[in-house]
Amino acid sequence: MTARDYLELGGLIVGILVLLGGIIAVYVVVKTDIVAVKTKIVAMEKDIEEMKETHRKDIKDVKDDFNVRFESISNKNREDHQILFNKVDDLKDIIINSKTG
Repeated sequence: MTARDYLELGGLIVGILVLLGGIIAVYVVVKTDIVAVKTKIVAMEKDIEEMKETHRKDIKDVKDDFNVRFESISNKNREDHQILFNKVDDLKDIIINSKTG
């Protein structure tokens, strides 16, 4: 082999090493990006679960508040109806007594 052959062989080896280095560099960058994306996804999933739990609590609080208000309104309604029926009974008694008396 001549010196020129060794130079060509050396250049070929350097070219192959540069190519392998480039492939490895791209592989590392891609893997790093994939890990970063997976980390973001996990963080977002955690945030979503926390939001769901917060909304569940908010919905429960709204339902509880609604039930308390509904019960209060129902009780007030019953009282008002009882008062009205008592007045109707009083009017009925007045009408009956005025006819007989």
